[in-house]
Amino acid sequence: MKKRQKGTEHILNTFNPKKQVFEIQGKVFKSTADQLAVIFGLQRIRFGEEEEYCVTHPDPQIKAAQTRFWNTYLKGETQILMRDVIDSLYATAEDVNKSEDFVKLLVLYFCAAVFFPNRSGDKLSKKFLKHIFAMDQVSWPDLIHSYLLEALGEAEKPIIRLRGCTIYILFWFAEITHFIRKYEGEQGKSKPRFARWNTKVLAVKIANEGTTYLRQDLTGSFIDPLGEDKQSLITPIEIHQANSDRIGEKMGKDRERDEDRELSPNRDAAHYLDDM
Repeated sequence: MKKRQKGTEHILNTFNPKKQVFEIQGKVFKSTADQLAVIFGLQRIRFGEEEEYCVTHPDPQIKAAQTRFWNTYLKGETQILMRDVIDSLYATAEDVNKSEDFVKLLVLYFCAAVFFPNRSGDKLSKKFLKHIFAMDQVSWPDLIHSYLLEALGEAEKPIIRLRGCTIYILFWFAEITHFIRKYEGEQGKSKPRFARWNTKVLAVKIANEGTTYLRQDLTGSFIDPLGEDKQSLITPIEIHQANSDRIGEKMGKDRERDEDRELSPNRDAAHYLDDM
């Protein structure tokens, strides 16, 4: 078993499904959607029953647009396949008339690879397409966090592989423990906060040492103060629109170099986001 995977599993297996907390070295740590929001730089918004109904029961015009998108880019499959998302991203990257579709595909990619991956990381439930068409109305931190905790609550131990955003748990653990040092210099002050940490180093250290040497003054809060982090959060649509030109240019350069580089969910999620 790779040490990196083993380190992640070590933390996942400390989860108490009844109390919905992580119990590590006699201390109790509770993850929250607020913490996830700050780590990934995503806004939490009001998302009650009325908002959920609007997303899951779109009007006929939006529903028709979803069907066209599905048939055009995702081949009408019963599930969203990662390979179809990647192929369609490359196909739309340099077409100025398809910038909105490119953004939707990019968010789908992040959903499949980082936020809501299945255990193998190669597909995504079709239901998430409805959220993509209402992405600026969805409280993504709450959706991502609840999906992960639901999987943790249902999993049988020992947990070996788990659906959901397990990479978040490493970033979260780093923030509440400083079990490893942050990157030096300006990167150690980066926002969103996920860019401050090398999760590969963290997971390998946990695999080698366990969590025996945790600080005794831990409270479960972020050790570095939040400052203005929560005021600087942006929505997924703003993030991906701001980066779409850069990603399109990167994809074009990859093709020019004849790089058949698969964007695999087995890569470090920090590199997914950092490359973008």
